[in-house]
Amino acid sequence: MMLENIKNVIIGSGEGGKFLAWHLARSGEPAAVIERRMIGGSCPNTNCLPSKNEIWSATVAHLTRHANAFGVDIAEQDVSVDMVAVRQRKRDMVEGLIQLHLDNFRSSGTELVMGNATLIGERLLEVQLNDGGTRTISADRLFLNLGTHATIPAVPGLVEAQPMTHVDLLELDRVPAYLVVVGGGYVGLEFAQAFRRFGSQVTVLQHGSQLLSNQDDDVSSEISLALRDEGIEIVTSVDIKSVTGRSGLRVGIDLCTPDGDRRINASHILVAAGRT
Repeated sequence: MMLENIKNVIIGSGEGGKFLAWHLARSGEPAAVIERRMIGGSCPNTNCLPSKNEIWSATVAHLTRHANAFGVDIAEQDVSVDMVAVRQRKRDMVEGLIQLHLDNFRSSGTELVMGNATLIGERLLEVQLNDGGTRTISADRLFLNLGTHATIPAVPGLVEAQPMTHVDLLELDRVPAYLVVVGGGYVGLEFAQAFRRFGSQVTVLQHGSQLLSNQDDDVSSEISLALRDEGIEIVTSVDIKSVTGRSGLRVGIDLCTPDGDRRINASHILVAAGRT
């Protein structure tokens, strides 16, 4: 095997990795970033920016329905949401951001290696390239910028139900009839509100006694009130006993709540219970 040496190698092109690599390369320090799939990491591809893109589409739908409250007379307020168009608007933005990242890699002189890296020795990597072939690279300095992934709670039947994460939700091409959101943190709540505004029936299930458990009680209370005013059901202090069916078709969710046992039959389930 041919062994290459690169002074600085960063595995993962997310926030920390890409800026470190660009800074090193512009400072005269040879640098390469190895990325398995998402150029630029999760923020431009699946998290921060794409989510706000679709949330803004939901906001426009909401404001249009309530235009009269702002003194704007819209004769026809039967708002129709085209999720294929919403998704395409998001995809167009992501493509532009990826091109921006590619331009930054080129202008900084940073090498971008698309492939899956495996550590086979001390600062020694074997990279299975996405377009075929293998590279063996040694690094004087090796930086790990690996990121996280969505946590799926250990609930009987939940994995088998193939629940959505926020990544899957952003790729939907139709509005769910009934969306159940597992998790009352900011990710779950922003998507709960967005898809309610798109037209879904939405229920939020929170294991703790309040939404946004890291916030003060009054903040949580006001957010709960605002979401309920938009027609979102919120169930707190809940234990999910089991899940049956498959998300996207029909799912049954058996709950233990302070008011007793309950079963919810929904069309989709989103897990937003933190990251690992």
